[in-house]
Amino acid sequence: MGGGGPAALYQPLDGVLRVQGVARPGKLASKMAIREEPLPSRKAPLALVLASAFGGLVVIALVVVLGLSLWVAARNTTELLTEKGSLILQLVTERIRDHLAPAQALVNSVGAQLERGELGLSDRTALGSALGYTLAAAPQVQGSVVISPEGWMLSVFRGADGQIANAIEDWQGKPHIRAAVVELMRSGDARPVWGPPLYIAETGSTILNFARPIYRDGRFVGAVVATIAVERLGAFLAELGTELNGRVFVLYGRDRVLAYPGMRAAELDLSPERPLPDREEIGDPVLAAIWSEGFEERSIRDDLSGHWERIRGRGVYYYLYRELSEDRRVPWLVGVYFRAQEVADQLRRLRTALGIAILAVLASLVAAIVLARRMARPIGRLADASMRVAALDLEALEPLPESSIREIDQAARAFNGMVAALRSFARYVPRELVRRLIRTGEGQCPESRELTVMFTDLAGFTALSETLDTAAVADLVERHFDMLGRCIEAEGGTVDKFMGDGVMAFWGAPGRVADHAERAVRAARAIAIRHLATGEDPTFLPLRIGIHTGEVIVGEIATRVRTSYTVLGDAVNTASRLQELVRELCPAAPVGILLSEATADRLEPGWPLQDLGSRRVRGRQHRLHIFRLEAG
Repeated sequence: MGGGGPAALYQPLDGVLRVQGVARPGKLASKMAIREEPLPSRKAPLALVLASAFGGLVVIALVVVLGLSLWVAARNTTELLTEKGSLILQLVTERIRDHLAPAQALVNSVGAQLERGELGLSDRTALGSALGYTLAAAPQVQGSVVISPEGWMLSVFRGADGQIANAIEDWQGKPHIRAAVVELMRSGDARPVWGPPLYIAETGSTILNFARPIYRDGRFVGAVVATIAVERLGAFLAELGTELNGRVFVLYGRDRVLAYPGMRAAELDLSPERPLPDREEIGDPVLAAIWSEGFEERSIRDDLSGHWERIRGRGVYYYLYRELSEDRRVPWLVGVYFRAQEVADQLRRLRTALGIAILAVLASLVAAIVLARRMARPIGRLADASMRVAALDLEALEPLPESSIREIDQAARAFNGMVAALRSFARYVPRELVRRLIRTGEGQCPESRELTVMFTDLAGFTALSETLDTAAVADLVERHFDMLGRCIEAEGGTVDKFMGDGVMAFWGAPGRVADHAERAVRAARAIAIRHLATGEDPTFLPLRIGIHTGEVIVGEIATRVRTSYTVLGDAVNTASRLQELVRELCPAAPVGILLSEATADRLEPGWPLQDLGSRRVRGRQHRLHIFRLEAG
């Protein structure tokens, strides 16, 4: 510093730049100087910048969003409905397949058992039980039947009260069933198949049947059949159509209605010879008009099975359909139709929403200007006050007011605190040094608090280290300390210091926790498990751990040259003595953990503790009640 000593820091020097009345030497002053007289401002005010930024971004977003929305809406008016219908049709098809799947599963399961000989036609009791079990798991299935070529059939069905019953009947006396059985016997095909709908005169209903013929050595020996009521399938479609906001239907071929929401056989003129109604009989003019002349020319899209139809007095409708031909001699046509007006409604709602969006954006522009001015006002006050602080004009500086904006309020509070601290420092140190103050901090003053303290130590480390080179010793210590630190920090503990090959840690500070003893013991258990896992390592050493809970002094202990955050007191010494007692009380343990009674009393029940009784501890007048924690 030359010959002036420390006092020279505060003396005027020759050849310096003087700015705001403060002496700065040479080039340093050119970098750090703060001008006494502010330059004329040529920069835009913050309120204008914020308002322009907010408003400009909103306007740009509005133009982009409105332009893209109108372009997409105009281009996709028709595609919107057809894509929606395609997804609906796919969903409807899958849901119908799922609805029919239990009947197929029932037939295939029982049929496979009959083919393998696990069930026999002669054991009608076992057959009835097998059919009953499968029927109970499939509520949409009305009944299941095993047909014998000898003329009898075993039926298991769901009664009116929901109970499952069975009966043995003669199928030869039922013409509609006899015709279906004869067709199965003549086909010679063992593949399961959805047969033609059958009208049951006794119940006045039409059923769908899924049949699996059973052949042995090329000879027909029977069949398993599951039945689903057409009315039940219609009820399912009604529920599905309500869910999807469309009318769902299933056609048998192209002209017969297999399933339709609300279709009831009792209200239609059906018979065994005519089990399904025509499209015109349903009373739905939209469905009746599906195959109007020239429908092929009104295709919606080449990659979509469907067309549109204009119905007098009702408007334009879109039909979408898909053929189900697998396991069916006559294809089923699953379809859905809905009004084209739904797209126009959606587009109209979109235009209304866009209009509302324009009004909202205009309102947002006004709000952006107001908000920008409101945000800029406290920031401007902060900038003006900062200039006063830079000049150390602290006496006349008024505290910044609170703000409703959290960040600005926090900045104002922090600034006011800084000013208060600078005023305090300015009373004792020269202003030139105050200018160099960047930030102030406030530590934790020492206080008395109950904590849990842990000490650890590796037994025999000194002797082992004499046999290893420096790198090996360092590697061993680093790995051990890393494991200790991870386990301690995982339970919220604080590592006070590493001492040779051991560690001192505590729980309950800086942050207060009620279960500090529980956390310390959990950490000790984790340390033991991790340490025992290295038992095969040739450098493995026994580990001793002592834990005690008691009142200590915790906080920053400061000297002229150093400040340390630590704990002091008899409880710390006691934890250290417990760690030393492990050598005497657990001499052969690879990991020995001793707890004081004060720690054990604060644990939840269930910890594996062994009472070792009272022991005399070095440095204490009274005996200490000690517990051992099982390490494994």
